[in-house]
Amino acid sequence: MGTEENKKKYENKAKKVLYDYHPSLDGNMIDAQKNLLDAEKNLNHKYELVQLDSQSDPICSSAGCDQYKHPDAKEKWDMDYPVPHFGMDRDIQESFQNAEIAEKIVGHKWKTQFHTDESKKKYSNPAKKVDYNFAPELDGDIKDANKNLADTEKRLDHVYELD
Repeated sequence: MGTEENKKKYENKAKKVLYDYHPSLDGNMIDAQKNLLDAEKNLNHKYELVQLDSQSDPICSSAGCDQYKHPDAKEKWDMDYPVPHFGMDRDIQESFQNAEIAEKIVGHKWKTQFHTDESKKKYSNPAKKVDYNFAPELDGDIKDANKNLADTEKRLDHVYELD
């Protein structure tokens, strides 16, 4: 274990490395520092870093995380306001034009999967055809349980309230 051969074989090469504990900043950091100084000069405002203690949540202020709470239901928000319609988006419009040009180049009309009767049958949702009963008759066990509960409440003169 302690032979010279093993010491050389298993020596810690990291101990010989001269680490640079103060490396020079990369270009992005140098640019960020310059931009910060320029912004402080233009705005006539000194940016000050706030040091958070070890107990503080970096997302929240020292007053707590109240900025993510849901608004009170009492508040009324604007509704039914007019929204301008500027027509079809230009990227979508250009995509349709490009598709037409491509169809002419290859001599074939492109069909989407939902335009044929076969694909409509294939991709239709059979659950939409089912008439669901949203108020089914209760199971016999449930009917018995409800009757037993009512009888017990009457006999004890106490209404059971579920929390």
